[in-house]
Formats: sequence, C-alpha cells, structure tokens
Amino acid sequence: MKTILFGNGLNIQYGGFDHLNKNIVKRAMRKITSGDYPKEIYPEEILMHIKAMTSIVKDVVDGKYDQFALTKSEKSELEIFKILFIEFITM
Repeated sequence: MKTILFGNGLNIQYGGFDHLNKNIVKRAMRKITSGDYPKEIYPEEILMHIKAMTSIVKDVVDGKYDQFALTKSEKSELEIFKILFIEFITM
C-alpha cells in the first residue's frame, strides 16, 4: 500500500499527487483557514479535529488507545489502521 486516503465522502477530483492523504488534509486546512469553503458546511472546528487526530497517531499505533476499541469490529479496524500506517511510513 502506498497511500492512505482520508476524505470526507465528497467527490474529490484531483489527479497526480493531489489525491494523497497529506495533500487532501493540507488543502482542507488551507481552504478552511482562507474561508474558501462555506462555514456552515466546513466549520473551523474541523481544523481542531484534524490537528487532534494527527497529533495522536503515534500513540494510536503504539497501542495507547487500544482500550477504547470495545467491539470485535473496532479492534479489527484499529489493527488494520496500525498495519497500514506502519506500511505507509516505511515506504
């Protein structure tokens, strides 16, 4: 696996490297900060969520949040996330 796609369910129409997770997140942050998106659809709170999620990824991969995965499905998805993230950063 060479990319992890983090999207919001809307149609993303970019080619080349613009569809990579890093570029999607940077573009979203830039657009929200600049006001290019309607605030009622993309509130500034999204920036706080993106920053919070990216700040804990290492801890998630290190297992510090495993206790919060309660169902079999959540545990499975958490393990898949860890595997894909490790593959992604070791490319």
